[in-house]
Amino acid sequence: ISCNRILSNTACTSDYGIGGGVGLWKCAATVRRNEIRHNTAGRNGGGIYLHDSGGTILAENLIISNTASRSPTVSGTGGGLYAEYCDPITLTNNVVAQNHANDAGGLYISGGSVAELTNNTFADNNVGPGREGIWMSDAVTLTLTNNIIVGHTVGIMGSSRGVVDAAYTLFYGNDEDLLYGTVTNTHAVIGEPMFVDPTDWDYHLRWGSAAMDAGDPVGVPPAPPIDMDGDVRPVGPRVDIGADEYLGRRVYLPIMLRQLRAPGL
Repeated sequence: ISCNRILSNTACTSDYGIGGGVGLWKCAATVRRNEIRHNTAGRNGGGIYLHDSGGTILAENLIISNTASRSPTVSGTGGGLYAEYCDPITLTNNVVAQNHANDAGGLYISGGSVAELTNNTFADNNVGPGREGIWMSDAVTLTLTNNIIVGHTVGIMGSSRGVVDAAYTLFYGNDEDLLYGTVTNTHAVIGEPMFVDPTDWDYHLRWGSAAMDAGDPVGVPPAPPIDMDGDVRPVGPRVDIGADEYLGRRVYLPIMLRQLRAPGL
């Protein structure tokens, strides 16, 4: 599923609606380079719903301003993404931002799922009561490298049986960065990510961002060879954190041409 605009769809707001934008059940899919925006599910997965879909790859998607739930009778989870019984799934270069839910505005993951998250941006999934960037339910295992998680009540909420192994991840502007579960957070990156214009859903990096040149120094891999726009990584001495690789550091030297002319010509 690639290069689509999946906008303003609804999966039953009065009852058990799942997968407002995309619903995948018992399949291994690649979902790449899509804009998934303003979709609504009555129950779970406002943007994307995954069930028993190990092997699924989500890459370079914009998952923005989706909602779960608007049902008056059930509580919705996973405003941007909902995944259960998925072992494994891979998320790379996605922007998951400004999604809404009763629980887990960004990503809700459960059922013993195992997920590897590399160079994603989870931002401002804090509208409504579900102000968590990522909510792990049950014995979920998450491995995070080079991610930005910013602007939530809780960056990652885990159950007592959840396991989080985070490295080179930038937490900023969360009331709590990591809560509950077995948590390892190494090579933490400190500072403001400095996005271009979140009010217009633009989560590219600006000059001076703490995410610049702050990724795992091993480079590519574990970082992907491109960013969310298809630009090659790295531009600077190290890869940037998050879905975007800042391009403004490229220096273009003008070609100076000097024309010698004889007098009178």
